[in-house]
Amino acid sequence: RDRDVTGVQTCALPIFALLVVAGLFLRSLQHAQNSDLGFDPHGVINLTADPHEIGYDKPQSIAFYNEVLDRVRALPQVTSACITSTPPLDETINGDDIEIPGRLKEKDQPAPHPIRVVVSARCFATNGVSLLRGREITDADTENSQLVAVINAAMAEKYWPNQDAIGKTFTRSDDPKHAIQIVGIARNSRIDQISGPFTEAFYVPLSQRFISSATLQVRTSAPADTMARVALDQIHAISPTMPVFGIRTQERLINGANGLLFFKVGAAIAGALGFLGLLLAVVGDRKSTRLNSSHITI
Repeated sequence: RDRDVTGVQTCALPIFALLVVAGLFLRSLQHAQNSDLGFDPHGVINLTADPHEIGYDKPQSIAFYNEVLDRVRALPQVTSACITSTPPLDETINGDDIEIPGRLKEKDQPAPHPIRVVVSARCFATNGVSLLRGREITDADTENSQLVAVINAAMAEKYWPNQDAIGKTFTRSDDPKHAIQIVGIARNSRIDQISGPFTEAFYVPLSQRFISSATLQVRTSAPADTMARVALDQIHAISPTMPVFGIRTQERLINGANGLLFFKVGAAIAGALGFLGLLLAVVGDRKSTRLNSSHITI
């Protein structure tokens, strides 16, 4: 019987460990759910399109996006709308190697590589990201004007500590001849991950860093499915064959791969395994007890 007790105790150790892991996942999930996003996900719908798929060149694509914005912004119950390359916590995150004047490059160290987000005007308002200093990207930032960027506070603190980054410049490593001037500093917001330190990021105008595949973001007071259909109708009124995919609310992205999904899956798996192990241990203990009782001699 002592051996049986020892066996149950030995079996209980990995079960206890699984339950502890499940508890840690749950705690991490709660922490992530309560983390400061830095943006307001409520009432935002994302629709991704790619004019290049139907043969649009750069001028045609920009004209298409501008007309979509004009139409959608004029709709009732639309508070704000913009075009962006990267909605918050989207799965497709891109960055650029950059060079900063006066910053010595350490030997054998990679170049600074902050996240790069391409945006139209009103993207900070659409996402509810506040500006700390300077100005936002506007329609006046064109292909022929000074290259500009809004950086987040994390990027300002890392590369221009104890300085005012407004007016400072940097260049992309693949385009060192054209300086990008910092015109604004935005509050930190979650772009690539829902927890942990905020990642350095900068925002540049769509007209100055063109991308074909981009996302229309709409902040609305209307039900999500209703506004999604209306926005889709506006897109197809301009171009009936325009491919549109990835129609999702911003709240859904929060529960995606760069959001809470990992924490939820981890907690569920660890909890299920711990519960299953505990159940098997209880069943095995009862069988062992019955067997021991059947061998009692008088």
